[in-house]
Amino acid sequence: MNESDQIILAVCSGQRPDFPDFVPGHWRELICKCWSQNPEERPEFKDICDKLESAEFANSISPEKFDKYKNMVKMHRPSEK
Repeated sequence: MNESDQIILAVCSGQRPDFPDFVPGHWRELICKCWSQNPEERPEFKDICDKLESAEFANSISPEKFDKYKNMVKMHRPSEK
């Protein structure tokens, strides 16, 4: 079995890598929600965008990087229904 197959099996069985100490709690929380074994518990892309554009996340990176992120995601962001 190659390394890719081992990773797939590990993820499918619920294993996830450890977070480095420098990863802020709000990032860990979002990542863990996206990693949920239960697809119903995973946030929708719009909700992920909203969270990443919140003050809590925007204040954790430079304004220039935040603007670059918003411009990059804007073309993929779901429209309001």
